[in-house]
Amino acid sequence: MTSPDTPLRLPPLPRILSAYGLGLGMATLLSSLYAYARYGAPAWPGLALGWGVAAAAAAAGLAVKRIALSGDLTRFFLWGLAVNGGRAAAILLIIVAAHRCGMAAFRPFVIAVFSGYFSCMVSEITILHSMTIRGVETA
Repeated sequence: MTSPDTPLRLPPLPRILSAYGLGLGMATLLSSLYAYARYGAPAWPGLALGWGVAAAAAAAGLAVKRIALSGDLTRFFLWGLAVNGGRAAAILLIIVAAHRCGMAAFRPFVIAVFSGYFSCMVSEITILHSMTIRGVETA
């Protein structure tokens, strides 16, 4: 296990982007297949908007991780927990706003948002896990 004094560093940006790209690619595939199986022809505008929201949430998550890892352990927990909670709340507010606007393809939108959000969350966890494993190997 890494000590609290060992600074964690994010992997190189191409590696991070490939992990997020894989997550969003899987979300795109799964949500479009599910929407096709459930509703016939997928509602592409709703799906595309959902993928865009998920990609924006992933970019915000990456920014939060960069800031969280630039400080001490207290900053990591503050940014890692509080700000990520705020990010999740913002996504829920976007979903509520899309529902209240009477968006025609709301269900495919929600399918795309949640599949993208959770796929990118798996990518974030994998990235953070690889950072801690790398810290153990070098210690």
